Amino acid sequence: ASGNGNFTKTDAEIYLYPNPTSVSIFISNKKTKIIDKVKILNLNGSLVKWVDLKQSAELSSIPVDDLKNGFYLVEIHTNDKVYQQKLSIQH
Repeated sequence: ASGNGNFTKTDAEIYLYPNPTSVSIFISNKKTKIIDKVKILNLNGSLVKWVDLKQSAELSSIPVDDLKNGFYLVEIHTNDKVYQQKLSIQH
């Protein structure tokens, strides 16, 4: 799978909310693509969380209450694309 794309609420395929968040993020998957995995990286590029989803649900939840305050990059990997969005954690 290759390809990169930024995603926001205006993207019809996949987006995450709320942003900023403190407890968990929700991934809206309107076209029910198969989401293989979700990676959360800090701004230095280090992997801080990895979730194997392997599902095509319209809505998925990922807990982030274990992450420190700050900005992160979320990568959502589907079978044909990687969606990226910055995420702010504020406890």
